[in-house]
Amino acid sequence: MTLLRFILNAPRRDLRAMILLSLLSGIANAALIVAINEIAERAVQGQPTTTLDIIWYLGAFLLFFFGNKYALLRATKVIESLLRDLRVDVMDRLRRSDLPQVDRLGRSSLYTMISEQTNGLSVVFPLLIDALQQSVLMIMALIYLTFLLPSALIVFACATFVGALIYMTLQRRIAAQVSKLINRQRHFVDGMDPLMQGAKELRLNAKRDDALFEDIKQRSVELNKTLVRTGDSWTELMLLGHGVTHIVIGFIIFYLPQHGSGFGTVSFQVIPVLLFSLGPLLRIATQAPEFLQIDAGLGAIKAVQSQLAQPDALDPEDAQSAVEPFLDFSKITLEDIGYRHVTTGDEPGFAIGPISLNIKRGEVVFLTGGNGSGKSTLLNVIAGLLQPGDGTIALDDTKIQTPKERAGYRELFSSVFVDYHLFDRMYGLEHVSDAEVNQLIDDMGLGGVTRFENGQFTTLNLSTGQKKRLALIVSILEDRPILLLDEWSAEQDVMFRDRFYTSIIPQLATSGKTIIAVTHDEKYWSAADRIMKFDMGRMVSTSSPAK
Repeated sequence: MTLLRFILNAPRRDLRAMILLSLLSGIANAALIVAINEIAERAVQGQPTTTLDIIWYLGAFLLFFFGNKYALLRATKVIESLLRDLRVDVMDRLRRSDLPQVDRLGRSSLYTMISEQTNGLSVVFPLLIDALQQSVLMIMALIYLTFLLPSALIVFACATFVGALIYMTLQRRIAAQVSKLINRQRHFVDGMDPLMQGAKELRLNAKRDDALFEDIKQRSVELNKTLVRTGDSWTELMLLGHGVTHIVIGFIIFYLPQHGSGFGTVSFQVIPVLLFSLGPLLRIATQAPEFLQIDAGLGAIKAVQSQLAQPDALDPEDAQSAVEPFLDFSKITLEDIGYRHVTTGDEPGFAIGPISLNIKRGEVVFLTGGNGSGKSTLLNVIAGLLQPGDGTIALDDTKIQTPKERAGYRELFSSVFVDYHLFDRMYGLEHVSDAEVNQLIDDMGLGGVTRFENGQFTTLNLSTGQKKRLALIVSILEDRPILLLDEWSAEQDVMFRDRFYTSIIPQLATSGKTIIAVTHDEKYWSAADRIMKFDMGRMVSTSSPAK
């Protein structure tokens, strides 16, 4: 059971403490049953309550209350510590993993899984502690029941055995439904993503909007059916416990008085004990589906862990030292590079290559060609974000082959890709002063729309072109030797586009930056040292524009 293995990762000292406290609490709860029965029996017989009775009752109650309290408090602390480590480990593996690997897992599903399933674990672990206590209570109550009326125990055991057989059948059905339910939930969440991400496109096309909404409704219907079936099985499980309870009590009430001896003297004691015995059994049974659901969810998280980067992968922090041997490079060489995108269907994914080229340090290179010609894919391969399936990348005479070399190689690049993400803080650039950032903001013509104060931008509610300017500011401040720009000027106004090619790029080149930019702006090709044209995933020409 995945859940049990996960819990056993907790410190042994904490586990022993929780088990001991749970055992004491369960025993104390059973002692309360005995105390209540004994005091009630003497009351029926007209005997007064003694000081010893009160001490016994209060002692058992206090031991039960505080044992239960500290067991649950310790359980909460332990599970939250385990969940913290689990979340951090998954996020750590996520940041080490190759981008295609992350995309195959599905970003929306990942977010849902990490948040919802771990939150469910926070709730279910105290239930496990409660189940342990209830098990102890049930065992102690059965021992006491044997002392009171052995025949009642036999009836109880037979009814419980039959109920257990039915219970196991229902449990298997619920386990299968829970697994299906998790998949349905992830499928539904994935369907909601285009509703939010494609809001503009949907509002411009009512037919597309309706078709997407129908798809989401269908996913909701499928999820609802699975939830109902799971709920029905859960209800049957709860009713089974109640059925066993009433069958046993009915047998005790109607059969034993006619065929047993001495039943009347203990009847008022047997029934409460049976209720106390069946109560824990019923609670354990009804809590089982929650354990199954969390176990399945935890299994899904563990599966994601196994698909992500291994824990011995290079730490991103180590990449900062791995870049040192590459800082004085003179050229980047791509030799017979090939890369093919992975698809889920039968059709092969888009491929580029073979491509061979040299890029000198300090050179300004423009990549041109039609949409879908492979420019952006090549840019990602050059940056080391996509690992080529064929060919090699080298810095001078050093081929980039090992994970450490690839990590150090990537540290040479800063970028503004088409699908860039603009952070509200400049992570990793905490040493940069507000004044330095605001000077660049003014230079980029953004002084009237945002500022940099207390380590973050005052607003990111900007146009796409303005956000790209902020992203370029961050890239400039990173001060990496190579700058990658993917159609950066596409959303800029005419005035700033002209400034970008005639002023910003020359200034960056003069400072020693190697600039590799995807562009369609043929008017400004003179700003480059070389123009490389691509078509159908291959470089079809290379030229040096007239200055």
